[in-house]
Amino acid sequence: MSGWKIRRLSCVPFTIFAVLVWSGCQSEPPQHEESEAPTAVQQSTDVPPDTEPVATPGSAAEVTIEPADPLAPVALAGDDFQVYAKEQVTLDGSGSYHPLGKQLSYSWSKKSGPVVALVGSQTAEVHFTAPAVQKKTTLVVRLQVSDGQLVDDDEINIVIMPLVSDNDDDSSTTPGDQQPPVDIFPVENQNSSPTNGNDNSAVPGSGGGPPSSGSDNTNSNLNSNSNDNGNSNDNSGGTDPEAFVFQPSTANNVLNWEQFPEFHLPAKFRVIWGGPFFDGADAVAPALSHGFSHLASATSQQLANTTPQQRALMWYSVSVTPNPQPWLDRVPWGNDLAYYETQWLNKFAAFADKYPTADDDPYLPNVDLICLDVESHYISDADILSTRNHPAVPPEIKALPNAEYIDAYKRAMAELHTMAHEFVIELGFSGPLGIYGEPPVRRTVSAIPQKSWLEWTTQPLVLNFMSKDYTVPDSSWLSTFPGPMYEATSGQFPSTYYFYEYPESPAANPGAWSGAGGFLSYMLFNIEVNDAWVKSIADDDPVIVFQWMRFHCNGPCGDEPKDLQPIRPHMAEASAIFPIFGGAKGMWLWDYYGGQGSDPNMNFAMYEYYVYGLYRLSQYNDILEGDYTLYRPANARDTYTNSAPVWRGIVSEDGHTLLVAAHDPYAVPGEVTQYTIDYNGQVLGTITTTGWEIALQTFTIP
Repeated sequence: MSGWKIRRLSCVPFTIFAVLVWSGCQSEPPQHEESEAPTAVQQSTDVPPDTEPVATPGSAAEVTIEPADPLAPVALAGDDFQVYAKEQVTLDGSGSYHPLGKQLSYSWSKKSGPVVALVGSQTAEVHFTAPAVQKKTTLVVRLQVSDGQLVDDDEINIVIMPLVSDNDDDSSTTPGDQQPPVDIFPVENQNSSPTNGNDNSAVPGSGGGPPSSGSDNTNSNLNSNSNDNGNSNDNSGGTDPEAFVFQPSTANNVLNWEQFPEFHLPAKFRVIWGGPFFDGADAVAPALSHGFSHLASATSQQLANTTPQQRALMWYSVSVTPNPQPWLDRVPWGNDLAYYETQWLNKFAAFADKYPTADDDPYLPNVDLICLDVESHYISDADILSTRNHPAVPPEIKALPNAEYIDAYKRAMAELHTMAHEFVIELGFSGPLGIYGEPPVRRTVSAIPQKSWLEWTTQPLVLNFMSKDYTVPDSSWLSTFPGPMYEATSGQFPSTYYFYEYPESPAANPGAWSGAGGFLSYMLFNIEVNDAWVKSIADDDPVIVFQWMRFHCNGPCGDEPKDLQPIRPHMAEASAIFPIFGGAKGMWLWDYYGGQGSDPNMNFAMYEYYVYGLYRLSQYNDILEGDYTLYRPANARDTYTNSAPVWRGIVSEDGHTLLVAAHDPYAVPGEVTQYTIDYNGQVLGTITTTGWEIALQTFTIP
């Protein structure tokens, strides 16, 4: 049994590692900002893992190791030992006990070391196969026990010795070749999955960070860069999960799909690949067997080998025509609508030719969903007023007072957008249909703190004017939701591009456009606020969030084209994991290469981190496939405003399991963040992350 149990004693200024017989001192519980509930016994970091207590002159002959609370359970993982690679290993925690004889639950997870697959991680005994190693390696496994209220943990060191045949090649890591940390998680879906986020690979603009590990958690696993095949979907073939080690590519213009086992997410989620594709690639797009359900970009051969349910269509440049119309200048008046309809028919004839229906409909593309890309209107009052002198504006409109001109502009522009949606519906399309970046609440960053969460989710004045009822004759239309354009949509597509954070930003700058930590709450805010408005009218429109794996320049960028810089690895991984916890029913991963499939000068490791995030999420398909409910301990507006760490929960259909995702985007390398998992006033346990780790973990709900 490695490490030491500790207590803090109020009469000494330091931590006593082994408490003997002590009189006149009272225990002082650990301090927690979030909760005063009892917490797990802490593990000392000051004693080497393989150091045993030694009696000193004047000490008692026997050391008594005490729990932090006399009524807390005591976890006993067993004594440290040594095995050889490929041996079958059993860890027995049945010696754990409760002072009052209460029944205990068990959770085994890995703290550090090579990747293994734990079988039976929620039982007293856990089994695994010692992995192949090239040199003497220590695997540290943590056991955590709980009585439903209090928890305790213990660790065990397993030294794994290489087989002779495994050690023929000396491939020791040298400085500059440091690889991401690896971790383990159990095979069973309901008890699985790792965490990640240690940006210590050589990815341009990644920010970097030292390897970190560990958690203080209950009921499941923490820490990442590993996998297993606990997916309830078809996971056959591909990489042996026990041997899988995530290795982000260092070469440009490469995306290493083959390193991942094949996996899928539940069919209820539309995860759309609009990223790079490569000439000479496989006839079947690898994205479809690695977490993505739809293709929006691929080679012609790959697209030809898809089913209609695997196709997503982006209708670009809706307002653009060969004979330019005022709409292209963001003016809603004077447009030849009959000419638009003719041009749109030509566009959809090309779509239908590319994606023919069974009956060869001349205009209806055989795809699952369609998203319009318009981006031809003004938002601010000042910009709207700047159109007043455009020659297409009718004289009677031009003569209106400012407030009335702005009102007329918004009504006319919303009507144009409605017309485009209704055109697609009239062709017979019945799948999800929406418009990029125009959900009920448009993308915002700087305005997030300016209103309370209640205001953001209940006051119609915060809504995008496109979604309001422009047919209402008086000014009350601006408070009337939904309107005709929203009614014409059947999917909401918010955009959450990281256009305000650049690689050279400070490590933490609370709530600021240049801050390095606001990305996660910003993304969740734009998902959750729109999900709230959709649900407010008992609608079931899926919220499918657009994401981009590059920083997006907003305003003057100087000499460096920051649009081409990849986002940080932990941002990419979090972007894959957290949207579903925020209520999204899908993600559209978008990129643009000027008509080319990829960029020979780009490192695409950020896409691999995204795929890895999807892979980790898939290990909980048994929960995600059910009729789960969301649990948000704090709204995204507040976590953004307060620059706070984020955790979100998903409650399983049977109500007995809470799946938690946790991440501190404001952390600096090596900084430890602890999360108290408080579910409806009941503390289920804690999670600890280091640096930019991303935790995925399950807890039992009593």
